Amino acid sequence: MSNAERNEAERLRVGIARRPDGVLLVTLAGYLDAGTFDLAEKALEKALSEGHCRMIVNMSELTYIGSAGAGVLLAAINRARALGGEVVLLKPTPAVADVLALIGMNKFCKFADTIEQANGIFRARPS
Repeated sequence: MSNAERNEAERLRVGIARRPDGVLLVTLAGYLDAGTFDLAEKALEKALSEGHCRMIVNMSELTYIGSAGAGVLLAAINRARALGGEVVLLKPTPAVADVLALIGMNKFCKFADTIEQANGIFRARPS
């Protein structure tokens, strides 16, 4: 892998789409760590400040998460819950799921393997 390919693989990409049901779909791809957490933090904070307290965070293309990235997710989850909403973590990659379990986030966070499962979590917790 060339340096350019490695830099591209390690860069965080953030995508945001509003679904017709009002739930925000946030896609995180690449590396979420001390060098990139600010991109995710800004996107999640902006969404929350605009009143989007029901979010699905698609992690299916997130190849790495560090403690700074986990902290960003925890802050967003706490704020969304304080606003009466929820953040559902969608299909984390095995490596990311292992890190989240290791630091205990699997006991605190809502996870889903499909959009349908995430929708069920929102139906169980009305906003």
